[in-house]
Amino acid sequence: MGAIDGYEAHVTRSALLDSAVLTGPAGARCVVLPGSGSQLASLRLPPAHGEEAVEVLFSPGAEDLPRAGLAGGAPVLFPWPGRITRGEYEYGGERYRVPGPPDRHGLHGFVHSVPWRLVGYGVDAAGAWAHTRVEHAALHLSGNAFPGLYVLDVIHRLGPQGYGHEVRVTNAGPSSFPFGYGWHPYFRVPLLPGGTRGDCAVRLAARARWELTPSLVPTGRRLEVHGPYDLREGSRLADKSYDDPFTLLDLDGDGCSHADLLDPTAGLVLTVKAGPAFAHWVVYSPRTLGAVCLEPYTCVPDAFNLERRGVPTGLLELAPGAEWRERVSISLARAEA
Repeated sequence: MGAIDGYEAHVTRSALLDSAVLTGPAGARCVVLPGSGSQLASLRLPPAHGEEAVEVLFSPGAEDLPRAGLAGGAPVLFPWPGRITRGEYEYGGERYRVPGPPDRHGLHGFVHSVPWRLVGYGVDAAGAWAHTRVEHAALHLSGNAFPGLYVLDVIHRLGPQGYGHEVRVTNAGPSSFPFGYGWHPYFRVPLLPGGTRGDCAVRLAARARWELTPSLVPTGRRLEVHGPYDLREGSRLADKSYDDPFTLLDLDGDGCSHADLLDPTAGLVLTVKAGPAFAHWVVYSPRTLGAVCLEPYTCVPDAFNLERRGVPTGLLELAPGAEWRERVSISLARAEA
């Protein structure tokens, strides 16, 4: 593909897995693996004009990411994010069960590790892009795993403002279905050598978090944030661990929410911005892992079951032939002095 304003897109083929590679000025780079869940294997962003790009993603790389499963990169969580209690739920008077052992919760949907198709790639006035797609019918799941047929498209973009993750869900079947969408990017902490995980901080303007059972399923109760869960002004990771869903978000003028990762030693701020449909965030960062995940969710985990109990969760429903679109972006900047 020819370059426009320094942006290029091409495909790298290997014996294991093909990669869609988007590049831009100052070493900006995004590597997408369509054959492994449309995950990102690398994301390099420049913090300021003229500065060299920084690798922000926690990932084992294109060769090893397919074996990592949900332990790195940027998994796509669909048609639900988080857990479903014992993998069972009801919709439209019918019972559904997702594949897996009967005593284990259903986790993060169907598409995070399966092969997607590369629909196309190229460059335009906004930068470089790669369009990927997965269809429910191609997954060959049992009939009682999910109540509908969908086509899921994700367009990855690399441009002057950073990285863009554009989502489109299309109902390709004869009946409505419920769904939620989540995205699970892993980011390095620290972002650059020289700092420590403990010195880095997470900032998220959320006024509540969801109470969890010991198996990390929401009870349906929302709790005010206090202590280590109050991230509104930024909270150092120190020796804390997080695996928590947050809600009641403060929004910007476009109705979007933001989560920030701050690396004070490097003087960098990484920002994930999520569109209006994302009413919840999960912050995941075990103290033993050199990464933090800032995960926008449209619905809370176990939304299929909580909704039947009358708990508003953000669960969406799509009519036959209808489409749903949303966007997430990642940017990197110099911290204000």
